Amino acid sequence: MQLPGDSDAAASAPVRVLAVGRLPSGAGEGVGALESNAAGVTVELVETARAALDSLERAPAACVVSAAELPDADAVALLDGVRAAAPGAQFVAVGETADADLAEAVLARERTDFIHWRGEPYQRRQLVRRVESALARYRAERAAANCERNEAEPESGAADDLVGAALDALPDVFFVLDAQGRLVHWNDRANAVTGYDDEELAGRDPTDFFAGAAADRVAAAVGRVFEEGRARVEAPLVTRDGTEIPYEFTGALMTDDDGDPVGIAGVGRDVTERKRREADLEASREQYRKLVDTAPDAVFIVDGDTGVIVDTNEAAEELLGRSREEIVGMHQTELHPPDEADRYRRLFEEHVRTGGVVRDDGDNYVVDAEGREIPVEISAGITEIGGRTLNQAVFRDVTERRRREETLATLRSVTRDLMAAETRAEICRIAVSTARDILGLRICGVHLLDEADRALEPVAATPEAEELFDGVPSFPAGEGLAWRVYESGEPELYEAVGDREDAYNPATPIETEMILPLGDHGVLTAGSTVSERLTEADLDLAKILAANTEAALDRADRERTIERQRDQLQAELDEVFERIDDGFVALDDEWRFVYANRQARRLLGTGGADPVGDVVWDALPELRESGVREAFRRATETQEPVSHEEYVDAFEAWFEFHAYPSESGLSVYFRDISDRKRRETQLERQNERLESFASMLAHELRNPLSIAQIYVSNAAAGDETAFEQVEDALDRMDDMIDILLVMTRGSDATIDREPVDLAATATEVWSELATGDARLSVETDRVVEAAGSHVQHLLENLFKNSVEHSPTSSDSGAREDAPLTVRVGDLSSGFYVEDDGPGIPEEDRERVFEAGYTTNDAGIGLGLTFISQLAEIYDWDCRLTESEAGGARFEFCSVSVLE
Repeated sequence: MQLPGDSDAAASAPVRVLAVGRLPSGAGEGVGALESNAAGVTVELVETARAALDSLERAPAACVVSAAELPDADAVALLDGVRAAAPGAQFVAVGETADADLAEAVLARERTDFIHWRGEPYQRRQLVRRVESALARYRAERAAANCERNEAEPESGAADDLVGAALDALPDVFFVLDAQGRLVHWNDRANAVTGYDDEELAGRDPTDFFAGAAADRVAAAVGRVFEEGRARVEAPLVTRDGTEIPYEFTGALMTDDDGDPVGIAGVGRDVTERKRREADLEASREQYRKLVDTAPDAVFIVDGDTGVIVDTNEAAEELLGRSREEIVGMHQTELHPPDEADRYRRLFEEHVRTGGVVRDDGDNYVVDAEGREIPVEISAGITEIGGRTLNQAVFRDVTERRRREETLATLRSVTRDLMAAETRAEICRIAVSTARDILGLRICGVHLLDEADRALEPVAATPEAEELFDGVPSFPAGEGLAWRVYESGEPELYEAVGDREDAYNPATPIETEMILPLGDHGVLTAGSTVSERLTEADLDLAKILAANTEAALDRADRERTIERQRDQLQAELDEVFERIDDGFVALDDEWRFVYANRQARRLLGTGGADPVGDVVWDALPELRESGVREAFRRATETQEPVSHEEYVDAFEAWFEFHAYPSESGLSVYFRDISDRKRRETQLERQNERLESFASMLAHELRNPLSIAQIYVSNAAAGDETAFEQVEDALDRMDDMIDILLVMTRGSDATIDREPVDLAATATEVWSELATGDARLSVETDRVVEAAGSHVQHLLENLFKNSVEHSPTSSDSGAREDAPLTVRVGDLSSGFYVEDDGPGIPEEDRERVFEAGYTTNDAGIGLGLTFISQLAEIYDWDCRLTESEAGGARFEFCSVSVLE
C-alpha cells in the first residue's frame, strides 16, 4: 500500500456482521460460516429489531443481515433504525416471499441489498458472496474516510497503518485521487494488477491505464464523481505488459469539513469472469430466443419475484389474440379468468418457492382478447439467469383434446347404457341419440335385418329423420347403399348421395351420409342435408359407437337365448324339485327366498303360500335365534357346505338341514327327521337299559348267589334245611332275571299282569329287609294291575333308599332322633311312598334317576334308575318331591288301579 507506516496488526482488526431475526434455513448457516471462512469477520446473532439497535449502540457493525419479518418490526423499520445508529453499515434483507413492495423499499436506500430466498442450493453461496461484497464496500468506504482524515491529520501514523493494512487485505484494487484527479494512494492489489511499482504509479492520471474510448469513459466517470458525488464505470484496464483486463470501478467523492472536494476514493473489481458469464449467457439467450420463438406452444417467461411477463413468443400471440407488446408487461394472473386470479397467484408463488419442473393438466384456462376461456395444459420450470429468478411456462391449447376426451367419456357412458339396455329397440334408440350428439349429424337411424322378409327394417331414428322422410323407409335385399354396406361389412362415408348410381332414392335430400355395419344385425346411418366436412376422427368415433352397438345387440341376442334356455331349465328344475321328498329352498345373498318347492312350503307351514321375496328370518321368525341361522351364516362365510340338525319348537319336530353356498346365495335341502330321532332315542334308552341291566344283574344277583353258595356248603356238611335256603335264593335270582329282562326290553317286553295288593306286598317286602328301628306305615288298601315281582322290587328299592339314607348313630345304627317312618299311601290315580328322613335336595331330584348316581360309596347308583325305568315300562308317571315331614316322596300316577 502506498502509505507510510503500514501495519499488519491493523489488518487483523475484525469487522462485525449482525444477523437479525430467524433467517431461513440455509441462510442463517451461510452467514454464521463467515466467521470461520472469512478473515477478520465476527458474527453476532440477535432475535429482534430492538436487540439489533441496542447492539449497534454498543459497537458498530459493518453489515446487518436481517430477516424480512421480525417479531417486533419489519426489515424497512429496522433499516431506518440502522441508518440512525450506524449510517455507514451495509444492510442485506432476506425474504422468503416475493414481496415486491418490500424489495423496492429496501433497494431504494443506499448500501442495501435484497435476496428473495427460495431455498435453492445455490442461494447459500449467493448470500455469502453478497455479504462479502457488502463488507468490501464497507471497508472501502471506511478506508476512504480514513484517507480523508489523514489529509486533515497527516501526523496520525497509527491510523495510516490501520487503513493501509485493511486495504491491502482487499481482493479488489483500492485507490485515491487528489482534487486534481491524480493518483495519490493505492493498495498492494493495484501494484499486482497493473504491474507498476509505487514510483511509477504516483501522480499518474487514471486515464493513463486505459486506451481509446475506455479512457474517455473513465475521464467522464471521474468528472461525474466531482459533480454528483458517486459514479460507476466499466472499462478494460491496460497493464504494463499491454494486457487488457475487464474492470468495474466505483468512485466516491471525499470532502473536507466545509464540504469542499478533496479527492476521490475508489474500488476496482476484476469482472473478467462476469464478462465471460455474460457472454455465455448472451449466447444462450440467443439460442434460447430461437427455441422460444419457434416453439409450437405458447411460451411465457415470467419474473419470479414480481410475476410480470418479460418475454413470450408467436404461439402465445396466436393463443391469446394479442401482440407480443401487449403481453409483455402483463402480470401472469392476467392470463387467466379474473375470478381465479388468487388461485393462479398462489400456484405461481408456490412453484417459484419450491422450484423444479411441474406439469399441470388440470382445470386451467387462459382468456383471449375476446374474453373466451381456452383450456390449457401448463408445463413450467424455474431457472436462474443473471441472478434473476425466471419462470418459464409452456401453455398448450387442449381444446380439441378436451373435446375428444369429453366425446370419449360420452361414448364410455353410452357403452354402459348400451350394455344395460334390455331390448334391441332400446339399444337402437341409444345408438341413434348418441350418433346425433357426437357427430353433429341430425339425420340418424338404425336398420336391423328382418330375416323373414330379407330386408333392413328401421328400428330407431331421430325426430329429424322421421320428419324428413315422413316415415323412414326399409331397404330390401340388394337395394341401396345401406344394403351394400351391410353385405360388405365395411363402413362408408358418402358425399352427394343422390348422385350415386346405387342410391336407393336418387331424389334423396341427404347430401352427406355415413353408414356403418352392425355385424349381422344391420346398419347405423348418420347424415345431413348439407355437405359436411367430416374428418377421420369423426369416422373413428362413429366406428367405436357402431362396434359398441353391435356388441350390445350381440349381448341382447345372447341374453334372449339364455333367457329362453333358463326358462326351460327352470321349468325342468321346478318339476324335479316338486317331485323330491325333501324340502328345498333357494335364498339370495340378502336371505330372501327365491324359490321354495311344495314340500318346503308344507314342512315350513306356510299354508301353501309361496314365500318368494320374503326374508327367511321374517317369514320364519322362530329360526332367527336358532342354530339354523348360525349354520347358514357359517356356510356363506366359509363357502363350504354345512349340515345341521335341530329341534324346532314352533314345529314340534326335528329337522335336518344341508346348506350349499354359492356367490349369489344359498341352496338348502331339509327334511323332518322326527321319526328317526325317536328311533335313535329309543335305541339310546335301550342301550342305557342294557348297560343298567348288566350292572344291576351283577348287583342284584350277588347277594342271593352268595347266600346260595353258603347254604350249598352247609348242605354238603349235612344240613338238610340248607337246601330250602338255596332254593329260596335261586327263586329270588329267577325273579330278578325276569324283572331285568323286562326292563331291558322296555315297552316291547311281555308282562303277565295280575292284581297286586299294595298293602300286603309292602308288608311282605318290609319284613324281609334289615330296617333297624325304622317303621312302615301302610295307609292303602289299593290293588294295582301289574306283575307282582315288579311291584315287590320297586317297593324294595324305595324302602332300601329310605333306610340307607336315614341318619343313624355310629354305634347301633339307630337314628339319633325319632325312628324313621316309611309310609305307603293312595293317590287319586296311583300311590306314593314317602319317608320323614332328610329328603333329597331339589337341585338333585332330576339326577337321582340317572344311572350311576349315588351318595353311598358302596352303592352302584342303579336303584332309583330301576324305579324310573320300571315306571316308564308301565307308562306310569313317576315324580320325586318332598313329603310333609321334609323327607323324600315318590309319587306314581296313571297307575292301572282295580276297584
